[in-house]
Amino acid sequence: MTTNVFDMDSRQVATDSRWSIDCQKFILFIDDTGFDKICLAKRHAFMFAGNGPLIQQWKDWLQANPLGASNMPDVQGIAICIINMPTAEIKFEHGQDIVLTNARFTGTGSKYAHNCWSVHADAKKAVMSATKSDYFSGGTIAFVELATGSTNLANSATYEDLRGQLLERGMMMYKQDASTSQTLQDAAAADPEVARIVEGIAAGTVVASAPYDSMDKLWSQTDIKQLSAVLEEIFG
Repeated sequence: MTTNVFDMDSRQVATDSRWSIDCQKFILFIDDTGFDKICLAKRHAFMFAGNGPLIQQWKDWLQANPLGASNMPDVQGIAICIINMPTAEIKFEHGQDIVLTNARFTGTGSKYAHNCWSVHADAKKAVMSATKSDYFSGGTIAFVELATGSTNLANSATYEDLRGQLLERGMMMYKQDASTSQTLQDAAAADPEVARIVEGIAAGTVVASAPYDSMDKLWSQTDIKQLSAVLEEIFG
């Protein structure tokens, strides 16, 4: 699943690297794909959660040097936090699960990350803590230090690359015993339900995501207009 954190005081943006598919009895997941949840454009950090293919559309749009907000992708099914890197000001946000005066937390690991951050005030440490407590977060911690520009972002893979990696080296855990996992290939060979989901992944009808609590909440037209205005300010 996912854990995203923005700490305004330390000017840190950090996320885990797990993408997943939540099924009734089990969860399929993949870590460290190179398909990051943070994208940088025009001195702004865009932190995403939600539907993987839709986030890919946003990454493509952002990297294409858009003129204003024209032809911006759909927003239903994603959370987004847009941060001005020089000032650490949040220019726009939607879908954040925990909102504090000086921090934001999104994803299934939000409460664990918040608990850690409340003590240590460190975004990277908070995400790492969540990966140890929330079985649905994991992998390498991706980060951007806004004050220095230091980052380990790769953004070396597309969603299609992620999908191929999921089929090749993805993992599966049963919800009744989420402390243990097995390879997706082994699980599919032993469980017909897993095999059907794997077929859906291969066909593109089942997609991976970075889920957050309010993922099913629809964006209002007011939200979309506010986002459009911010994008016009950034890219116009």
